[in-house]
Amino acid sequence: MKLRLSGPDLRKISDAIINTYGGSPNALALLNLAVTSYFPNRTVYTYITVASPFALQVADLLVAANGQGWLPGLIGALQQDQPDSEELQDVLRDSLSTASARQVQDFVAGSGNLTAKVQAELQRILPGKGTTLNLQALNRRIRSICRIDYADLNPPGVGTGFLVGPDLVLTNWHVVERVERAPAAAKRRLAGELRFRFDLIERAAAEDAGGRASSANLTNESPVLRSSPAGGIEIPGGQGEPGMNELDYALIRLAEKVGNDPLPGAMPGEIRGHIQLCDSMPRPVTDDALMVLQHPMRGELQFAIGTVLGPNQTGSRTQHTAATQPGSSGSLVLDAYLAPTALHNGTRFGTKQEQQSYNTAVPLSHIVSDLKNGGITEMLQG
Repeated sequence: MKLRLSGPDLRKISDAIINTYGGSPNALALLNLAVTSYFPNRTVYTYITVASPFALQVADLLVAANGQGWLPGLIGALQQDQPDSEELQDVLRDSLSTASARQVQDFVAGSGNLTAKVQAELQRILPGKGTTLNLQALNRRIRSICRIDYADLNPPGVGTGFLVGPDLVLTNWHVVERVERAPAAAKRRLAGELRFRFDLIERAAAEDAGGRASSANLTNESPVLRSSPAGGIEIPGGQGEPGMNELDYALIRLAEKVGNDPLPGAMPGEIRGHIQLCDSMPRPVTDDALMVLQHPMRGELQFAIGTVLGPNQTGSRTQHTAATQPGSSGSLVLDAYLAPTALHNGTRFGTKQEQQSYNTAVPLSHIVSDLKNGGITEMLQG
């Protein structure tokens, strides 16, 4: 899967948008509203000629988004805006290799809830045609993921995170940068606005800010136990690749031991659990399949499937092709067998030497090493 798409994929996307929005006399205005709802600093009118037919306007918009590297986000925004459009759902699966976590669960469980077409698409995009995915392990991974919100922001969703202990969430530093950079007098107040929402499997729960919510632990000045900033080209005005002391992660203490939640309808004693970190974490391997478990566009939990491209020049990041979108920062990266390998942290739009866009993730092995250096070992299994 490539983050910049070719002609046939763009034509399929164009047809889906035209068929979804084109029947309205206000098609362009509705399309623009969908875009600005998720990209407040973008407007459709920047990229199109108002006097052109709608089909040409859509084509111009897609060419611009594809060339500038935000096409996955555009499609995600339209899919969230028009959740009942099967064509847009097909585009996500077929062109961007992205599917809802619920669909993946149903597919692995052999549920009859999926159409033959959706089953065929999932079989095509999932590693090993889905045969390598263990249902129990899949469900454990899904239960550990949360959307991270700031309650005082509208809309609230800013990123994704995952449990690495009963009351510990790992996410990107830049997701909680607002707290990290706050003056001492404001830090505790801003940390109090954080919300960690689990179980946003269904669209309705994501839209209504439902799920199992927890706040940050405010016993101390900050709930962030340890962090490492983003660096290099990832920050405004920065250049070059981040170093090994710029891992873009934050470990946050929750107010509750969410990982000890009993599971409704499960076996007695079965709990939510968490992602187990250990001294020797598997590392992403070049050309292997990977999956990013994410909350893109403030929506329901989704899988994005891609390939490991290899490390960056400093070894601080893994480059990959999974189609992430705004809100995916801090997502869990899994290998084809659902083993946790990395923390997704961003999108790169390529240089003159690297024309192809790609995404980046921080190997969990690097984060474990940094945690140990800081004396934070309570979540580590030997």
